[in-house]
Amino acid sequence: MFDAQSTLGGTWAEERLYPGLKSNNLWGTYQFPDFPMDTETFGVRKDQHIPGTVIHAYLEAYAKKFGISELVHLRTKVRVAEHQDSARGGWKLTVCCDGTERTVSAKHLIVATGLTSEPFLPHFNGQEVFGGKIFHGKHFQQNRDTIKEGNAVTVLGGGKTAWDAVYAYAIAGVQVHWVIRCKHAEDLLRPDGNC
Repeated sequence: MFDAQSTLGGTWAEERLYPGLKSNNLWGTYQFPDFPMDTETFGVRKDQHIPGTVIHAYLEAYAKKFGISELVHLRTKVRVAEHQDSARGGWKLTVCCDGTERTVSAKHLIVATGLTSEPFLPHFNGQEVFGGKIFHGKHFQQNRDTIKEGNAVTVLGGGKTAWDAVYAYAIAGVQVHWVIRCKHAEDLLRPDGNC
């Protein structure tokens, strides 16, 4: 298994755990049947939302217990996947780790990139001369200093990370401008005609 991040967990990888991150899941609803997320080990109680740090710890513990950890190559990105048109079939993968590329042969290929692996950051006119930080929610953890140092912030988007960012900035006293695109304006219009 190849993972471009530096720790296990995908969305719940350590480098993605921004301040205040919690799952929408309550304790008891996010676990593998063969590895319960017990209160004694993970500290989450009934009727509590599971913090991101706990989900990360849980996934790492699961991977360690079942021998998955040693099968994962972290900080390794698959650059190219080429199907082999031969009697043996399979795939030739070009992977890169710490600037070094190598090829790997695989009989089968499962692509599990998720929705948040490669962030999309739109271009805004004037962003080159803006002077402030512009970053994707995937990198909120690396830019957490903006919660304490910022006076005003604009958050673009209406997903969970956007909601969490708006909340984190607002409770820190930062003025928040929140921009949410109306997908289906006719469904979202208020009586005054606004989204």
